[in-house]
Order: sequence, then C-alpha cells, then structure tokens
Amino acid sequence: MTDDNDSRIKLGLLNREYDNFQAYIQGRKGAKLYSATKQQADRLAERIIRNGGKINSKKQYPLILRRDLIDIQKDSKFPSVYWMKVPVYLKSLHLKIHTDYRHELTEYDLREAKVNQQAGKWYIFLGIEKETKYPRPATNVLAIDLGVRHIAVTTNTANKRPNLYGQDLRRIRGFYFNLRRKLGQKKVFYKIKRQLKHTEFLQVNHELHKISEAMVEEA
Repeated sequence: MTDDNDSRIKLGLLNREYDNFQAYIQGRKGAKLYSATKQQADRLAERIIRNGGKINSKKQYPLILRRDLIDIQKDSKFPSVYWMKVPVYLKSLHLKIHTDYRHELTEYDLREAKVNQQAGKWYIFLGIEKETKYPRPATNVLAIDLGVRHIAVTTNTANKRPNLYGQDLRRIRGFYFNLRRKLGQKKVFYKIKRQLKHTEFLQVNHELHKISEAMVEEA
C-alpha cells in the first residue's frame, strides 16, 4: 500500500481506524469505529474466548473488513495497481494497493479482507472464492515398486500380472563388472578406465530411457 504525500490524509484515517480496532478489541467499547467493523471486532473477540483463549494486550489484531463493504477496481493505466474501497469511521477511503500483476483480483468473488501493519508498512490480505474443477476420477491405477534385482515392478488394476523391468539393465551391469575384473587381472584396466566408464554410462542411460518410456506407455 502506498504512503506517498498524496496519501497522508487517507493513511492517517486508516491508522486511526486500525488503532481504534485494537482499542475496541481490548475492551474500550467507546472507540470510534465503522459500525460494521465493530461487529467484526465483536465476532473476533467472541471467537477467541469461545475457543478457550483470551485477548492478548500485546498483540496487534488485523483489522477485519466485511466483504459487502469492500470493493476493488483495477487501475486503467497500471496493470499491477488496484484501487480498493476501505470503510472507516464516518466515511470510506479509496486506497491504492499493489499486487502481483498475474493475479486478476477483479475476476474473483471477494470474501473477507484483513488489514495489517508490519514494520511500518500496510498489507491487505484478501480472501477470495474461486470454483475448483476436480480432476476426473482415475479408471486405472498403476503401482510401481522400485527394487535392486528389478529396477521397477509395475502392476495395474486393468492387468494385475506384474511387469518386470531391468533384466537388460542387469545384463549390461554384469557384463561391465566382469570385463573390469578381467582387465584388472591383466593390469590394463587403468589404461581404458575412462572410456569404459563412459561406454557403460551411455548404455545404462539408454536402457533407463527405454524403461521409463515403457512405463509411461503402460500408464
């Protein structure tokens, strides 16, 4: 929320509303607040007590604004800037707020809003209502078990017979293991160690790629 010179009066009124909200929560029922905001403060205090808590005199509670009293409009020039109507005692303010431009706030149904002050800056936390499309229930489930002997074993609800992956991978690993041992006995392994390791890596990587493609196809 901006705090430039043009906004000093508005921010002063917002400060007063915020401070009076804290005072009202602490029991000063004569504190001057917007009438609907008083109702929100009463509900907050009742909820805290009902849940077995008590009002903390050292805590700054967020100023709660009722959803039917707030309004947000997008700035016509700056895509990441919005104007928000905030009710305060005796009148309403139109404050400039900044948010991530990727979120189009005007597209959502606004719910409750909470105003808070942190480290000298003002923040508005908005609750929105948005329809959620649930994914279509899966008709088939693929289970994958990773192991040592077989790198992967899969079963699915359409065909419960397990599919074993990794036979060729074991063959490649075994071949290079035996080759390294034979070359080591002949004391020539150190001469071709790097080339052998690279060749094995390429073959293993190719086999893993084939396995992953087969599992995706099965899924």
